[in-house]
Amino acid sequence: MRILLGEIEVAGYSKGLAAGLIEKGHQVYSLSNNTHPFGYQDNLISSQPKLISRFCAVMKQLNNPSQLSSFRFFILRFKKNFYGTIVLFWSLFVCDTYIFNFGVTLLPRQIDLLVLKVFRKTTIVNIGFGSDLRLPFINGTYLTSEDSHLPANENYIVSKVIEAKVKRIEKWAAVIVSCVNNCHLLSRPFLDFTHIGIPVLLPDENIKRESVDNDFDSLNILHAPSNSFSKGTETIERVINRLIEDGHNIRYVKMQGVANTEVMKHLAQCDLVVDQLYSDTPMATFASEASAVGVPCIVGGIGWGQLSKYFRKGINETTILIHPDELEEKLLECISSGREKLHERGLKAKSFVEANWNAATVSDYYLRIANNEIEEAEYFDPSKVIYSYGMGLNEGALKSNLKAIYEEYGEEGFVTKHQGQIRAFKKLIGV
Repeated sequence: MRILLGEIEVAGYSKGLAAGLIEKGHQVYSLSNNTHPFGYQDNLISSQPKLISRFCAVMKQLNNPSQLSSFRFFILRFKKNFYGTIVLFWSLFVCDTYIFNFGVTLLPRQIDLLVLKVFRKTTIVNIGFGSDLRLPFINGTYLTSEDSHLPANENYIVSKVIEAKVKRIEKWAAVIVSCVNNCHLLSRPFLDFTHIGIPVLLPDENIKRESVDNDFDSLNILHAPSNSFSKGTETIERVINRLIEDGHNIRYVKMQGVANTEVMKHLAQCDLVVDQLYSDTPMATFASEASAVGVPCIVGGIGWGQLSKYFRKGINETTILIHPDELEEKLLECISSGREKLHERGLKAKSFVEANWNAATVSDYYLRIANNEIEEAEYFDPSKVIYSYGMGLNEGALKSNLKAIYEEYGEEGFVTKHQGQIRAFKKLIGV
């Protein structure tokens, strides 16, 4: 196959997928060479056409809009759309399959998807990463603290913008990959992101766990948040500091704003990762990377009760899923059980990732999609999925957001058309 892969890099997803597809012998033209804040760059493809390289060069500059003047930003957007049009025209003669991540395609308003549909190209659009689809009032990444909030009118406006994008993608894309935890705006059946997996590039021999002793001289904990508020960093550190004050020998390391390569090196030296407290994904990118090294990972969330029925078989045996209020209890349990037990849990997670969430296996799934080999039973009906708790918010902040938008707009404020989901939101706020 000749595959155009683009255009946004999200935590190494495009890099891993490109590696898997190339390993299978397919030609990949990657547009995902944008500079990533944690060093996830797709450096796997060195001999791309000059046209692709020019497109990527513009993308790299656009990736730092805060450093650009309004005029410079306008010019770069024009150049990006110009090169995008040329890339689209060129690809019609070269490529047969298109994979777009984060709901971002070559041209504004996803109009290129219509062109590709007319030319009978296979288009796979992945809008399962999170903020590309998640409703803003259940998305903690929009906030910076517990006291901050997105006004009801802004919540509604942003939700309607996302809804419009989703409608265009659903109308023109051949296949949609999304996630059961943020499919509120979808109407078409979709393939679940977590069932497909994350294309993890398995670590080399330089990144491996050292031999373990059962007795702790100290419990080495790593936390590496991309967003301190949405990951619950303040609460995590408060719990850990309280345990240290109580006499427990804990060595806590926080790594933030550093390259992923540095984090990976440190993983081999820790006993446990505390990923986040308010997740809606049993094993996101960092948790999967920790698992690939054989380090057990705690992932907190307030909605596992709703989500667990949709989990892929075996994934609940990888990461340690807890309610945020259970963090202290779980850390004490880890201390009392000993390093050997933690190591055993890490090996289970490692086995799962090596067998299921690796670049080769995930790329195989995308090839099945492209070849129209997916069974109907593998698709999810979004109207039958109920998930109310979002990501990155404690329950108090979540309910506050839901109440504010309901008081301002009523049921219309939730934007979703799924009546079961609307009832679940209303139940959560007692109306």
